[in-house]
Amino acid sequence: MQPARGSERAHALSKRFNHYRGAQTCGKVETPALRALVTRYEGLRLKAYRCSSGKLTIGYGHTHGVKAGQTITREQAERYLTNDINWYRSVVNRSITKKMTPAQETALISFAFNVGSGRFATSSVVKHFNAGNPKRAAERLLLYNKDSRLRVLKGLRTRRAEEAALLAGDEVS
Repeated sequence: MQPARGSERAHALSKRFNHYRGAQTCGKVETPALRALVTRYEGLRLKAYRCSSGKLTIGYGHTHGVKAGQTITREQAERYLTNDINWYRSVVNRSITKKMTPAQETALISFAFNVGSGRFATSSVVKHFNAGNPKRAAERLLLYNKDSRLRVLKGLRTRRAEEAALLAGDEVS
């Protein structure tokens, strides 16, 4: 059955990121795990396109100020990504009131990067995490797997499973 496979995958993915537990990077600098997670699911496109939600997008999911027909270099895409990660880190830090592990911060930044700052801040994921229930927050995260037309997307389902594993699988020291 599909949920069981997703749970197994989530557990395996959580184990993959265990080496970041206790790292002194939470809230300070970008971790390799965060950059890898975002780039893996956003993909790199050097010419502007419309994403599944209809927004003009370029680089690694960059949407701010993108114009139709715009092209960028790989170096510009990397700079946009760094700036976007820093922006979404600040969104997460403003929205989350509980202590986060590096893995939890990675999951929450990736989620915010994908859904946007407004949707992130008002999400049930934030509500449950701030209530001290990261496992329930991870369960809620799995529901954010649809495009703007409410179609379940395989890529989003996989991304959410990985983020949920990180969110629920690490404990605050």
